[in-house]
Amino acid sequence: MAKFRMVHTAFWDDSKVNEKMTPEDRYFFLYLLTNGSTTEVGIYQITKEQMACEMGYSIESIHSLVQRFTDHYKLIKYSEQTCEMAIRNWGRYHFNEGGKPVMDCIQVELKLVKELSLIQFVAERIEKPEIKTMYTMYYDSLYDASMKRGQKQQEQNRASRSYFQYKNVSSFYQNNFGVESPFITDKLTHAINEFGEVIVMEAMKKTLSGNKRNWNYVNGILKKWRDHKVKTLGDIKALDIEIENSRSQSSGHRGSTRVENPPAWFGKSEVAEQPNEIDADFEREKQELLALLQKRERKINKLG
Repeated sequence: MAKFRMVHTAFWDDSKVNEKMTPEDRYFFLYLLTNGSTTEVGIYQITKEQMACEMGYSIESIHSLVQRFTDHYKLIKYSEQTCEMAIRNWGRYHFNEGGKPVMDCIQVELKLVKELSLIQFVAERIEKPEIKTMYTMYYDSLYDASMKRGQKQQEQNRASRSYFQYKNVSSFYQNNFGVESPFITDKLTHAINEFGEVIVMEAMKKTLSGNKRNWNYVNGILKKWRDHKVKTLGDIKALDIEIENSRSQSSGHRGSTRVENPPAWFGKSEVAEQPNEIDADFEREKQELLALLQKRERKINKLG
C-alpha cells in the first residue's frame, strides 16, 4: 500500500483550528497527521527527540506542544512508556475507503500497538461500524487476556508470599515453643491469613515475654487484638499504652481514699467536761459536811 496521508480541506474550516490554534499549533497538528511514522490505524511509535529533529524544534517545545494537545485540545494521547502517539479523530477522516486490503492492514497494525488504551482512544471516534468493531474486539480480547495474566500473576505472588510468611512463623514457633503438630500448623496458617506474619510473630513474642509457651495464650492475644481492630504494630503499641493508662487511673483511685482530720472542737463533749462538774459537787458536799460538823461541835460545847 502506498505511503501517503490525506488531509481533508475541512481541516482549515474547523473552528478549533481557526480560532484557538496558533500557527505553531497548526504546524504541529499537520505534522502529527502526515509524518513518516504514521500508520493506517492512527497509532504509531515516535519519540519526542525524533519530532524535535524533524520539526526543527527543541525538546522543551515539543514537550509543551504534546502537553497542550493532550490536556487543552484533547486531540492526542501520548504514551511516555512506549513512545506511541494516538490521534483522536483519525478514524473520522482516514477510513473513507474500506475493503479487504484496508481491513488486512488495520488487523496487522493493531497487533503492533503496545499501549492498549490507545486503541480504545482512537476507536471512540471511528464512524464506520465494521472498522470500529475491529478496534473494539481486538482491544477487548487483549484486555481480557492481559487481565487474566495479571490475575494469575497476582495469585502466584500471593501464594509465594503466603508460603514464605508461613515458613518464618513456623520456624519461630519450633525454635521457641516446641514441636509443630498438624493441629498447630492449621492454626498458624489460619492466623497468618487473618492477621499477617508480623502480627502473629508479635503475639508469639508477647507470649514468651509472659513466660508462656502454648498456642492458647497466643490465640488469646490475637483474639483481643481482633476485638480492638488491631492491624499494625503501631496499633498494638497504642493499645498497650491505653491499657497501661487505664490501669494507672484505677490504682490511683483505690489508693487515694481521703482521710480528714477532725476539727479541734470535735470530741469535746460533755464527757470531756465531766471532771469539772464532779469537782464542784464534791466541794459542795464537803462544805455542807463541814458546816454540819461545826454545828454539832457548837451544840456539844453548850451542853458541856
